[in-house]
Amino acid sequence: MRLVARWVLMLSLAILNGCVAYVAPEDIKYQHYLAKHVDLSKNAESLVSGIGNEFGIEDRIYVLSIANWDPELKGEPIEVRWDWYTGDELRFTHSIDTSMKKPPYRFWGRKSGVELGKGDHRVVIYLDDKKEEELNFTVK
Repeated sequence: MRLVARWVLMLSLAILNGCVAYVAPEDIKYQHYLAKHVDLSKNAESLVSGIGNEFGIEDRIYVLSIANWDPELKGEPIEVRWDWYTGDELRFTHSIDTSMKKPPYRFWGRKSGVELGKGDHRVVIYLDDKKEEELNFTVK
């Protein structure tokens, strides 16, 4: 009898595990912003401030991405990479592995104007090694 009970329990757990629906990558909608400040705290009045594409040499340059999908579905792990360029020269690369739990899911990277220097720049956002977006900006 115990063997039957264990078998039923294991089968039930397997069925429940299989019932979790995950969002398909093509069903996730992204928005990307460049900003001078990002505040992800729960008490934040505003998520971002200083949205734009012109920054001072003393500014921090944040690239914020917001992912949205059907809240009935579960998100999946994703690798995010930011490639920062001055002209055609790749200056910096950094990446994170993150698990998008529930929408809206936010992730961000940053560089400083001092690191990049004055001039025209761009940041290319890759999700699981696929180019998602390219944002151009100027540091004055």
